[in-house]
Amino acid sequence: GRVHSRSVVVVMVVWWATVFGGVGAFVASSWLLLRYPIFSKKSKLGPRLLGVTSIAHRGTRMEGLPENTISAFRFAVAQNIDMIELDVRLTRDKKVVVFHDDTLSRMCGINKRLGDVDYCDLPPVVPTQSQPEFDQTSRAKDYPQHEVTRIPLFSEVLAAIPHTCCLLVELKERDATLITNTHHILTESNRLGYNTTLWYSLDATTNTMLRTFDPSLPTATSIKEILSLLCLYGCGLLPFFSVRADVMGVVCGVVTYQNVRRVFKSSPDWVCHLIVKIFGEAFMHPKMNAHFRKRGIPVWCLGVNNESTLSLAFNTGTSAVFTDRPEWLETTLAQESLGFGKEDFQKP
Repeated sequence: GRVHSRSVVVVMVVWWATVFGGVGAFVASSWLLLRYPIFSKKSKLGPRLLGVTSIAHRGTRMEGLPENTISAFRFAVAQNIDMIELDVRLTRDKKVVVFHDDTLSRMCGINKRLGDVDYCDLPPVVPTQSQPEFDQTSRAKDYPQHEVTRIPLFSEVLAAIPHTCCLLVELKERDATLITNTHHILTESNRLGYNTTLWYSLDATTNTMLRTFDPSLPTATSIKEILSLLCLYGCGLLPFFSVRADVMGVVCGVVTYQNVRRVFKSSPDWVCHLIVKIFGEAFMHPKMNAHFRKRGIPVWCLGVNNESTLSLAFNTGTSAVFTDRPEWLETTLAQESLGFGKEDFQKP
């Protein structure tokens, strides 16, 4: 009996020692690799894309012009912005236009899907209609009317943006024709020879299609990829996994129920609340951002439109910020009124 009891004790001690040893080894290796990653990514980004700090979200939405119009993009370029972000969709006759929403209601006051209208029949943008809480009219007089009120072709926008300005193209539809036509226009506009262009989608399947269509063209994270990477980070597994995207996108601030519900429209309430509980403030975690940057993956932060969000983005280690206020951003960084400037974002 004593021999049997001793054998059981020995087995239990060995078992628990193995468990604790394995857990300890995992925690130690995860901690070490988070700070000194071995899975560095061979970046597709050239020096100009790696040096991006300021990104004009849809040109501008809050400084006197309507979003995604040629006037908005010209204004952003005039502020010496590093990169223009824009959205592309297809009209019914397969023209690639720059427009964010699926419907025309917010920007044009007409309850129709953009994809159900031919390009020549698209209504004008109504600046006061799009978002009354933003200033989208005060600078309209400084530009030709058609640059303020017309939904532009993608090719027209590219002609208005100099090659010295980097470009981030978001495809808003899971459509092979949109991918093919967008790539053709980028090629015809000689945008792919300067290593200054990224394309991506917030839809994971579309992102996979983009990477298959042109493996050489860099992409950013989809929503599914962002959430997966956050889960891996929270579990301590991120250092052991590769990352397909060339840029990590994060949202400035906390994750709210309203934001989650907007993205996961068909999900039950408990799923949305669980996502908020898990990811709450995870988007702005300095150690996670530092890990990505050490792996050669820049972290770009969306929603920076005031001093508090700009400071938060800088202090949590992001390397670039999206803004709807390009003039304010460039002025603030140039004056270093918050204690840091553009070049400080690129420091490790």
